[in-house]
Amino acid sequence: MMLKQTDAKLNKYIQKYGCYFMSLAYHVGKEFTAYELNRIWDRCINLGYISGDLNKDGDMDDSREAIILDPNGVCKMLGLEYRYTGKHNQGSDRIMDTYIAIGCFYNKRTKFRHFVAINKYKTVIYDPIQNSVTVREGVLESLRLFYPV
Repeated sequence: MMLKQTDAKLNKYIQKYGCYFMSLAYHVGKEFTAYELNRIWDRCINLGYISGDLNKDGDMDDSREAIILDPNGVCKMLGLEYRYTGKHNQGSDRIMDTYIAIGCFYNKRTKFRHFVAINKYKTVIYDPIQNSVTVREGVLESLRLFYPV
């Protein structure tokens, strides 16, 4: 079973902001250890695929920090042989049979966004935060689509 982003063994910034990262990892189809995911996350930051501590204040809790900047680079580091289409699709857009998809849910009440792995029918197949309020009470706002290489 794939780890949840709230697993205590994961880097604290994966635990807080790693839902997109964890959803991509899920699509690899292997069970990563926390050590492996932490190592890949750190490498992605060092390579500029994920933004790090931009203002050098010792954390990644500020605007534009811990954000996936290069989805293709993250896929490469995870061993996921897919490429990002390069655009945020609408939640209502069709998902092609050969694509994998990451859905971005938005909860109007909490004002939170949360990424999950979804199938072509837009059913959640992996929620990095088990039974997340954002998915349960929110709407599928947008899609990140990836095609096989």
